[in-house]
Amino acid sequence: AAQIHEAGRCTLVFEAYAQRFDLDCKVWRLAPHNLLHQATMAHNRLFNPGIPGDTVVLGFEPDDPALGTHVYGECSSSFAGFLKGDESAVMRSVVSWVWFRPDDASWDAGARWFRCDVIGGGEQLTPYRALPKNAKGLLEGLPPDQWMVCATGRTVKAGTKVPCSEPHTWRAVTTIKVGEAGDPYPGDAEVATITNDFCSDSVGAWLGYPTSYDYGSTFFGEAEWEAGNRRSVCWAKTQQ
Repeated sequence: AAQIHEAGRCTLVFEAYAQRFDLDCKVWRLAPHNLLHQATMAHNRLFNPGIPGDTVVLGFEPDDPALGTHVYGECSSSFAGFLKGDESAVMRSVVSWVWFRPDDASWDAGARWFRCDVIGGGEQLTPYRALPKNAKGLLEGLPPDQWMVCATGRTVKAGTKVPCSEPHTWRAVTTIKVGEAGDPYPGDAEVATITNDFCSDSVGAWLGYPTSYDYGSTFFGEAEWEAGNRRSVCWAKTQQ
């Protein structure tokens, strides 16, 4: 914490399904009378009652939240268009995107650009895989299994994500749209209920309506909702 505070700024990295955000932030130390400091300490004492009272709590402020919102919209739409995959295929793939912008010196010199790059991995797959020399159209039509996400393990959540070209016990087979662009976040419980109800039927249909089957789901919280995601992912327990 001391090193981060001394530096005065840092980059926060957030990864969600097929998406990654790198936020350049200013850093400051929260004073004990600050309500954010008090809330942070109260929350952490739920898990660590012995946390020292003089623990340093840092605050992080993105330089320009509007820039992050703009970049998300531009990069996510360009990402899907470049790969020629629909929203469902993109969310069920092992590829994701990152963005870059000028460093401080270049910005001060007048540089005003940002760049969106496709990468062969992300939260759903590490280490990264090498992409083809030209990744354009990678998810067009029925994408190859090597670019789609599966998992191996007892459950989806506890399992290790792997490309579907490798041995697996779970496959991401469909997605569900749980809201529209302007809708307020309905809450975790409502999203989970909608997701599980849909996934039960959707996975059954994908498997050909067997007498018994297992399914899983991945749904996202309020932070991802505010960033623009309105879909959950349905998983089938299968070696296909």
